[in-house]
Amino acid sequence: MTIARSRIVDLQSTCWYHCISRCVRKAFLMADEVHDRKSWIDNRFKQLETIFAISVGGFSTMDIQLG
Repeated sequence: MTIARSRIVDLQSTCWYHCISRCVRKAFLMADEVHDRKSWIDNRFKQLETIFAISVGGFSTMDIQLG
């Protein structure tokens, strides 16, 4: 069951939240050599920050090292 954001986020206690997300079934998102997906994700995230009423303290788009 989902919970309303107003019941989760309490700006009186803290204004910083740590969020993490990964690909479905741990799929390797950076696998496509035709498109630079990491740059696209970084740019899209910066764009969405300006659209929504949030400030981002920092973020990282990481891939795994094989071998």
